[in-house]
Amino acid sequence: MTERIQLAVDMGDVTAAAHLEIPVQGPGNANLLVCINGITLRGFDTDDDFRNGREPTDIEIFIDTDYKLRDDDVLLNHTAYASLASMGTDDSTGFQLALDQSFVEMRTSRVIRLRLTGKAEGDTALYRIGYQANLLIRR
Repeated sequence: MTERIQLAVDMGDVTAAAHLEIPVQGPGNANLLVCINGITLRGFDTDDDFRNGREPTDIEIFIDTDYKLRDDDVLLNHTAYASLASMGTDDSTGFQLALDQSFVEMRTSRVIRLRLTGKAEGDTALYRIGYQANLLIRR
């Protein structure tokens, strides 16, 4: 079973959301580097939010950013980074909390979204995630 957590800048789930557009020459046809970052304000608690409680659970976290590509923009390359910025556990139980992969996705609305995958187990809570996405665009 996979638990999915949806977060979005426009829903107030992110603080310090920012993006920076930097003109570049290459690589290839790229002429714009975009750096997007923020810190999520909402996460999860396995006891409260997951159907199977403390059992090993795959997690997917979706973070909709505040950056939208223009209709004529072409996304050439991208990277995504995420870090667990604040987490907690009950001292009397073991826990596992891991982020395995991070991806950049473009929604049909052309809004940039990060998708993080990982695993949670035990009495675990994740309160904050720091993230950054870097995009190479031809505009």
